[in-house]
Amino acid sequence: IPRYLRFEMTSIPPEFLSSPWSLETNEGFDAYLEAKGVSWLFRKGIVAAAQTITWTDLEDSNWQVLHESLGTIAYEFRLGEAFTDKSFDKTTCKILITVERG
Repeated sequence: IPRYLRFEMTSIPPEFLSSPWSLETNEGFDAYLEAKGVSWLFRKGIVAAAQTITWTDLEDSNWQVLHESLGTIAYEFRLGEAFTDKSFDKTTCKILITVERG
C-alpha cells in the first residue's frame, strides 16, 4: 500500500522567487471563464493577454503574489492561512495558498 507524506512548508522555495513566471498554456481557461459568466469579448481578451506571476518575500512569513495580465492583482498572504479578496472579475473569493513538495 503506497504511503503519501505531506510536507508543510513555511516558506516558498527560492527558485520561485528568482524571476517572474510566464503562462505557458491556458488550455481550458476560456471554458472556465465562460462558466463564471464572463462575456465572450472579455474572455478572448483575457485568453490572448500575456500573463506573468511574480512572488515576493515580505519578511515575517508574509508573502505577495503579483498577477499581471489585462490588469494587476496583488495578494498579500501567509502560507497556509486562508484570506478573502477579489479576483480579476471582482468576485469575492476565499483564497488559500500552500506549497507542497512534489
